[in-house]
Amino acid sequence: MRLPGLRAAIDKFNPQEIGDATVFFLTHWHSDHYEGLEALLESISSSSSSRLRVFLTETTRQLALAKFPSFINHLTRFDVIEPSVARWIELEGDSGEPVTISVTALPANHCPGSVMYLFQGATIGTILHTGDFRYCSEMRDLLQKWIPRGVDLLFLDTSFCDVHTRTMPSKQESQQQVLNLIQVHAPNKEI
Repeated sequence: MRLPGLRAAIDKFNPQEIGDATVFFLTHWHSDHYEGLEALLESISSSSSSRLRVFLTETTRQLALAKFPSFINHLTRFDVIEPSVARWIELEGDSGEPVTISVTALPANHCPGSVMYLFQGATIGTILHTGDFRYCSEMRDLLQKWIPRGVDLLFLDTSFCDVHTRTMPSKQESQQQVLNLIQVHAPNKEI
């Protein structure tokens, strides 16, 4: 998704989808969200003066480096964002003018390092991009704290809005299922 009115994209790195975006936000380290990042980074020289930046959590940065060791050459382009801390950043508007917005990464309860992004600013209003997330009752309080007046634009990832998916197991049930599989396939291993 492109942030409306800004040269910024979320979970998109394909040149056909990002246009002239120079700033990127990565919600988590799953291939359907980082697809195209490697090619984008390879297309620019590490000594280039390009303003390309990728905002992500420290955990997601570590996972990216584990998968693509060549990313070590682009560390200056990775901008680690601390979850639950509002941060003011300057982006380029579609016309090239500077636009300052607040960005807050909120825990998404999906996988290690996963976040939702809350964007707020005079020119863009309040935008929440959920990425992949797993709703739980604690999120209600978190979202009410950070977004007391609601949002102007909600980008809701709909990975599990399949008519055949009536219920999803809780995070605890999923963890137990993984433990059960490990015990079945590696019974002599201590967990």
